[in-house]
Amino acid sequence: MQVGALLEPGEHLVWSGAPGARLFLSRRQAVAAAFLVLHGALALLLVLTVQGLFGFGPVTVGAVALAGLSLVVQGWRFWTWWSRRFGEHYVLTDSRVLVVERDGTLRSETSLLKAHLFRLSASLGGGSTVVLGQDEPLWTPPSSRSLNLKPAADAPRLSGLDDGGKVFALIRKTAEARERFWAASANEAAPGD
Repeated sequence: MQVGALLEPGEHLVWSGAPGARLFLSRRQAVAAAFLVLHGALALLLVLTVQGLFGFGPVTVGAVALAGLSLVVQGWRFWTWWSRRFGEHYVLTDSRVLVVERDGTLRSETSLLKAHLFRLSASLGGGSTVVLGQDEPLWTPPSSRSLNLKPAADAPRLSGLDDGGKVFALIRKTAEARERFWAASANEAAPGD
């Protein structure tokens, strides 16, 4: 992956990497996978119930088609997410953290100014994940003016890292160095007494 095109003038590469080649899910994604399995079980139950009530006929075929279509749509959504994750590439510069798609498209960037919000969590299935901020709640209470039903958004993350602890420590160290640099620059720019 060619990282140089993503760097801004004066920005320097500190680290780059990719997920390890194994199963990794965040808790939220594991819940989504569990709901997909539950969805499949309910679809099978629906088909068996309809077949038991109506025998084999057009109603049963319709139930099978509806259950199958629903499962295909949910499975496709999960597979799309899954395949995107394995194509990711992660980049740490001296001022931000980038998540890049397989084709080189920038998916997300997070400033090191927000490093105090970053956290390290274990990935289900092994490895660890660096979460670059706060996840939005699954449901937002309605305001007095409108009902807020936007879907919950996960914070950008560096998922499935074999050396997540080291990457997290490097991000913290880089953020602290950047803060010291900004503080020193501000002190030099301030007029003397």
